[in-house]
Amino acid sequence: MFMKINTECEAMKKLTYVFVLMALSSSSFATGGQITFRGAIVETGCDTLIVHSQIKQSCTRGGKTEAATLGLNDSQQSLPFKLGTMQLKKVGNYRMMTVNYY
Repeated sequence: MFMKINTECEAMKKLTYVFVLMALSSSSFATGGQITFRGAIVETGCDTLIVHSQIKQSCTRGGKTEAATLGLNDSQQSLPFKLGTMQLKKVGNYRMMTVNYY
């Protein structure tokens, strides 16, 4: 009886190793595939409005709207609700605005 249990344990270990090796080999050698996401974006990004020499970012969360203003000569400002930052960088005669969301 002891031999039978020991043999079954050995068989289970071997079977487990086979499944682990199969799982590892298929994921490491995959050359293509498709990932599908389901769901919805429930919160929008911030709105940007440029008026004269100021950039206004308005963000809405939980039905409440907050705004932050960045002058064209400023370099960085936090977004409302601490959602991220907006940066201005002068490139030649232009300004490049980068918005980073956290």
